[in-house]
Amino acid sequence: EAMMAERGVVVDHATIHRRSIKMMPALALAITKESGKVNEQLEPCIFVEFGNGKNVEFMIDTGFNGALCVPLSLMKELGLKTVSEVEIFGIGSHQETVGLAIAEIVWFGQKTEIEVLINDGNDRLLGSELLDGKELRINYRNRKISVADR
Repeated sequence: EAMMAERGVVVDHATIHRRSIKMMPALALAITKESGKVNEQLEPCIFVEFGNGKNVEFMIDTGFNGALCVPLSLMKELGLKTVSEVEIFGIGSHQETVGLAIAEIVWFGQKTEIEVLINDGNDRLLGSELLDGKELRINYRNRKISVADR
């Protein structure tokens, strides 16, 4: 009320309370959303913030059922350590053993620990494990992506 009065607007606390309640869903939606873009190769991409504050761009791959997959070079850059190895199955039942690391990321405003697969190529993939329970929208016309917590 005091801030509004300083600006010459007369309003009581009940009005502020009512308006705050009315605006909460929109505010909550804005907070519980991640966004990205469709790049020139028509790949849907989104940034993920790691616990050390570094933001890394990943391609969204709904065919990958893990959380994240990073190249060995990025693993070293992020200071991640391999904790074990796992067998994975790729296209055409191709089987491969890859490293597994644990990383802390910020996802939807919350710090969380996830498993990260390490590849020997250049792939930076965000998989369906991080999308589970979310709403993914890819707008190729506007080249925008949103992941909402619904």
